[in-house]
Amino acid sequence: MKYITPLLLLAVFISACKTAEPVAAQIEIIDGPPMTISPENLQPNPPEVTDWYKGDIILSQTFCKDETAIMKVVMADTKSVKAVKSAMYQNVLRRQCIMLRNPMPVPILDIITQYVDHQDRPSVVLLVALPRFLVGDVAYIIAGGRRGPPKEKGQPA
Repeated sequence: MKYITPLLLLAVFISACKTAEPVAAQIEIIDGPPMTISPENLQPNPPEVTDWYKGDIILSQTFCKDETAIMKVVMADTKSVKAVKSAMYQNVLRRQCIMLRNPMPVPILDIITQYVDHQDRPSVVLLVALPRFLVGDVAYIIAGGRRGPPKEKGQPA
């Protein structure tokens, strides 16, 4: 009995396995319309710039506790990506910023300032509210985008 059960299971497993050859033989390749490549198709579209407003929810992974710490990151952001990473890690080591494993949604309380980063993209410094399990009530983050234009009366903020 001890040897029959494994042999029986092996036989059932082998009989249940099927080859993919009959399925592959039934695949038919259908040609679509010809693709035309023109210079207009090769031009990359400029990325859309996000407009940020108070009350919007943003995902962030790095939070700085004061304006001095975030301004070090902003200065680095005007230079290069490598400088930004270095400034963020240095602030984390100095306990001026925290870096979470995964991005966390937080509400925007205020838009502090706008600037242009090292790739000439608009960026902003935002004041955000922190959840209760993190130390402090508010934190500062950087984000790509700009301060949104004023909304018309009667439109939700």
